[in-house]
Amino acid sequence: PTPPTSARSSQNSRPSSESQNPDESESDEPDASQDPSVAPDAKDTCDVNALQVEARTDADSYEPGQMPRFYLIAHNPTKGSCRVDLAKEPMKFEVYNLETNERVWSDVDCNNPAATGALDIGAGQTKNYMLSWSRTTSAPGECSDRVAAPSVSYYIHTLIGDQHSETKTFN
Repeated sequence: PTPPTSARSSQNSRPSSESQNPDESESDEPDASQDPSVAPDAKDTCDVNALQVEARTDADSYEPGQMPRFYLIAHNPTKGSCRVDLAKEPMKFEVYNLETNERVWSDVDCNNPAATGALDIGAGQTKNYMLSWSRTTSAPGECSDRVAAPSVSYYIHTLIGDQHSETKTFN
């Protein structure tokens, strides 16, 4: 069994989605509206190192059998448009055991990344990506005999290239 990797993306600056990638679609979750008191960075150009990456979950705790949904929120705080080649700077979702810090799953171990191609984010804009975790373990190249992840505390972090989010804990 492999985890579903349906990715959804949206931008908070447009009322409707203008998808450039068939994996992208409009999403209302999570609320990606910016705090109006935070002005875009004075920097005029954007690259992957300027992006602000955030990880979120759809709940703090999950019942047995309930599949967690994870979100990667990418924000461009600069005054310039940002284009990131996801082949060179891949997008990843990674889950770790909170007690041991052992990585137990990543979306790219056994599946294609949640997004491929180019990530285009205009000045001051935000894009959201979502996927669900099957609650099974994985490791690079080890995709058979995957076992159910134990019911313990975990944390997720998301990455675009080397730009990573703060961790988000969940049970």
